[in-house]
Amino acid sequence: VRKAEARAAARRERERQWAALMERKPDDGHEDPSDAAAIRAAEARMGDWKLKTDEGFVVPEHLRIDADKKRRQMVLLEESVHAVRMGFNERLLALRDLKRRILTTIAADKARIRAINRELGLGDEDL
Repeated sequence: VRKAEARAAARRERERQWAALMERKPDDGHEDPSDAAAIRAAEARMGDWKLKTDEGFVVPEHLRIDADKKRRQMVLLEESVHAVRMGFNERLLALRDLKRRILTTIAADKARIRAINRELGLGDEDL
């Protein structure tokens, strides 16, 4: 019996709180001036946005995608990929040539050091 009384008391308390909340509720016709001003400002800035789901929506000619436009786009992309590959190959070949020049210079320097070591009577173990 105690549980039933506790639940009934809790229910009465919730009903009292609900009634107090409903007394504070504004009328259905009430409109907050700051909210109304914000809505008007947003609508003024929004412009004429058409939804794609609207039945009357028509895609403008300059935004329509057709096979010719896609073909042109693919050709441009292929040219771009080709240019990137050519640039990469040029840089790679330049690095290869630089490496060859550096190795040639190092070999010449080592030969010069060996010649100097021979003149001084030193061994080549440090090279």
